[in-house]
Amino acid sequence: MIKSGYVSLKKRLLPYRTACISIVIGVFAVVLVSVISAVGNTMIEKELDSLGLDSIAIGTSDSGEGESVLNEAVYASVTSVPGVEASTPVIMDTGTYRLGAQDEAKTIFWGISQSAQNIIALDVVHGRMFSPEELNNAEKVCLVDESVAQAAYRRTDITGKTVMLELNGIADEYKIVGVIKAGSSLLNSVTGSMIPNFIYVPYTTLSFFSAKNGYDQIIVKASPDQDIQTVKSSISHTLDTFSTAEIPQNFRMNDLFNQRQTVSSIVMIASAVMMLIAGVALLVSGIAVMNSVSNAVQVRRREIGIKKSLGASVPKILLELIGDILTGTLLSVAVGIFLGSSLLACIITLANLPYRCNTLLLGIGIVAMVVIALLFGIVPALRAAKMKPVDALREE
Repeated sequence: MIKSGYVSLKKRLLPYRTACISIVIGVFAVVLVSVISAVGNTMIEKELDSLGLDSIAIGTSDSGEGESVLNEAVYASVTSVPGVEASTPVIMDTGTYRLGAQDEAKTIFWGISQSAQNIIALDVVHGRMFSPEELNNAEKVCLVDESVAQAAYRRTDITGKTVMLELNGIADEYKIVGVIKAGSSLLNSVTGSMIPNFIYVPYTTLSFFSAKNGYDQIIVKASPDQDIQTVKSSISHTLDTFSTAEIPQNFRMNDLFNQRQTVSSIVMIASAVMMLIAGVALLVSGIAVMNSVSNAVQVRRREIGIKKSLGASVPKILLELIGDILTGTLLSVAVGIFLGSSLLACIITLANLPYRCNTLLLGIGIVAMVVIALLFGIVPALRAAKMKPVDALREE
């Protein structure tokens, strides 16, 4: 019984195979967009959440004399502004490192304080952050990125080992006191750049070996009970005291709330573009369905003519054809979802990313696919149902 039902279903749906393949491709595209959109949004939201909404990045243009105005005096004044809970200077420089049996490699040095962990989420997966004593004494300690540890020792917990760092021609050994989770970097937070291999050292240590005078940035965190715009305004007034008519200073401040809104807008635009691509795929599938149903009707002309000769009504034949279209569509949707989700699950798992799916977008896409298949299929189906028996049998 089951076998005969399967054979009958296969025979009825065989003329619609082109439509079914088109629907599978269309649904696959919808699944692709839904998953990529959700995974991308999840990763971006995670990164944005790590920044917090209460942080402000302070930078400056050139001071005219070549010396950065973001010095210890500015840092102390900004830190003392009411509403500032924590702050850290940021010094950026390039150099090289050699770890284990690895060859010398280029890196980005980040000079920060221990407060950076509380301002911008630096996920220390092994070891610890700098201690106040190490910061005050400008000790030669550092934290490395997981990717650095993995490349050298094929494991991430390498606390206690030493790494040879070279900056501006000065090379020395630094003790590794902690390992930062890959992707959890101050560079990504402040500049949005995606540069691998970060090494973090106390800013006091880096300022001693770096050729720079002062800091590249100062990052401050507002107290939870304070309005960030009020704190930003107070910092601005404080910074104005360091600018004179003789030596004007051009400070710039970026609160991460506005940066988050900007990034979120970009994400929304990207999602809209992906939805448009999925829509085009659905439309193409709909056109393929219409052509396929038209061809299927040509194949089934004799069958339709015989049924009409035996007294089958237009509604009955129409319902039968629409039923076949709907059955083929639903089966194709199921196959498309299975193939798309399975393939993407494998890729995402191999890439060590969280599996997410925009169920709303997926649901809208599936409903749209079914509706499009029915709308594009009903016209040729209705035309076939209205054929006169003699015409159907003659044209066969």
